[in-house]
Amino acid sequence: MTAGAHGKRYSSTTDAEGYFVVLVPADGEYTVTASLKPYTAESAPVVVSKGCGEQELPLEIDNTISGQVLDGEGKPIGGTS
Repeated sequence: MTAGAHGKRYSSTTDAEGYFVVLVPADGEYTVTASLKPYTAESAPVVVSKGCGEQELPLEIDNTISGQVLDGEGKPIGGTS
């Protein structure tokens, strides 16, 4: 878990239930990014005011696969995806 603004990054880890706290030096707008393999990373803005800000970042599993389709002789078959 990272939060960043003005070229600086602040990091944290989640607890067992996925909650996190990122300590930042001042109120303002930050971008929060959550990432964990095999999930797709998510980012969202959060506004910190009077020392507090809140943001949910649900992560989804990345179900992307890639590769080649081969014929019976192991040669690539054109025009397939």
